Amino acid sequence: MRKRCFSALLTGLLCLSASAAKYDATWETTPSPVVKTKGFEVTITTTDMGEDVYCYTWTEGGSQPTVDWGSAIAPKYKMTRKSSGVYSIAVDDIKTFYSLSDAQMESLTTIGFIARTTSGQTEDCMVPVSEMRQAYSGGEGTVESPFVLSNAADMAELAATPSDWAANVCFILSQDIILGDFPGIGSMEKPFHGIFNGNDHVISDVRIAGTSAIGSATGLFCAIEGATISNLGVADATVSGATYCGVLVGYAFSGTVSRCFTSGSVTATSICSGGLAGENKGADISDSYSTASVSSPDGYACGGLVGKNLGSISRCYSSGRVSAANYAGGMVGANYGTITNSVAMNSGIEAPEGANYVARFGGNDNSQNTQHTNFSWPAMATSQSAWSTYGHHAIEQTPDLLSKSTFSETLGWDFDDVWQWERGVAPREYPVLARIGGQVDPSPGLTALEIAGGTLCGRIEVFPTVVDDFVTVESADGVVGVYIASVSGTAVAKASYAGSSTAMVDCSGLPCGMYLLSVVGADGSIQIVKIVKR
Repeated sequence: MRKRCFSALLTGLLCLSASAAKYDATWETTPSPVVKTKGFEVTITTTDMGEDVYCYTWTEGGSQPTVDWGSAIAPKYKMTRKSSGVYSIAVDDIKTFYSLSDAQMESLTTIGFIARTTSGQTEDCMVPVSEMRQAYSGGEGTVESPFVLSNAADMAELAATPSDWAANVCFILSQDIILGDFPGIGSMEKPFHGIFNGNDHVISDVRIAGTSAIGSATGLFCAIEGATISNLGVADATVSGATYCGVLVGYAFSGTVSRCFTSGSVTATSICSGGLAGENKGADISDSYSTASVSSPDGYACGGLVGKNLGSISRCYSSGRVSAANYAGGMVGANYGTITNSVAMNSGIEAPEGANYVARFGGNDNSQNTQHTNFSWPAMATSQSAWSTYGHHAIEQTPDLLSKSTFSETLGWDFDDVWQWERGVAPREYPVLARIGGQVDPSPGLTALEIAGGTLCGRIEVFPTVVDDFVTVESADGVVGVYIASVSGTAVAKASYAGSSTAMVDCSGLPCGMYLLSVVGADGSIQIVKIVKR
């Protein structure tokens, strides 16, 4: 060891006395592990020693140079005080910083650190140094050369390597990946802190089964903190767990999510489930959407995009069916953060009769949240006899959700680089993320509004659509439920069926006017058709 012991310290003002304090410490590096050919930052957490803290640091392995104890109190070794008792120092180039020869670099195995002042010091903080690691499908994990992920094995390696979840470790997809069963990246105890660039690729056939433990998180990224996730599609996912369940992220402590979409299904047994994220504690989510269905029949805070939001959401939309015991919304189940310039276009929201926090956009609406310039599909159906008065419906005006101008001009979405306007089967038009594959019509329920005839998409028929008394619903695959709602979304009639191929719906008691008839198939799908009561 190259450091000077207390008994051998230099005398004078810069020297520590034999009775000087010695503090316990913990330490971490970014990246982790430290690699010989890359710069790094070491952060030491200890007793608060004030502002003037210096780093005595030395190298070990072979004939490493001796570093004078007294010379460490110099600008080169001044540590940055990040917060009370937290100090860091960055080394851009190991060879230059420690004045090492080629032979000394070759034999280098460990770097030691002591945070010190003129009156106290920490214990030794020893950091192992490795050669450049051969990992994944290439890359070095840096911004300039991110780790390359090209297959399911690379994703499994990332999920099994917590040291690579550190801040500033970078990843990029090189192609679409069919994933299959997957444990998720990160955890509530050790979140993912890195940078993940989907590079406009799609991860599909994702199957993630979390635990039944309350407080656990489940998703492609189970938990993130300070992470950046962008330019990624997660398609045909099946996610299940207890709390904090989302296709992309289970729990977001902080960070950013941008230009991402998800599809598939989320099933939870307790609180906070969403098509994109289960709970957004403090992240910024923007320019993203989810078509995933979200079901938590006995749970709370269930939303088409996010279950519970305390962060920010902007320029997003959701379209999946949502089912929960309470606090259910098309965009978010419970909102205590900020949501702007976003749209809920879900086919329906299901909750028990009498649930007080059920709405088209957000399950709750109070002074703890900020929401402006948001829309919801006015014809969105609810299984209740009437919408909750406590939720947020985002229907200050009735927007044309089939018009690009609604999104580009009213909501300010970027159709030059971020989004593109897709023209499907007439008259359906809708926004998707530019350049990312695997995207389909996000809300077929909107198409049904335009259908005046009797045939819906799939194998379901409804006739007549201009009715005096009974409407007949036929499906070769079976019908389990039929709901009739006013154009404002209030349910006026509903009936359950045991998967029968034919259902008769009594409309004789309805006032004259236009209604939306929702058919729930045996496969869980929802089809909606416009009918007129004479």
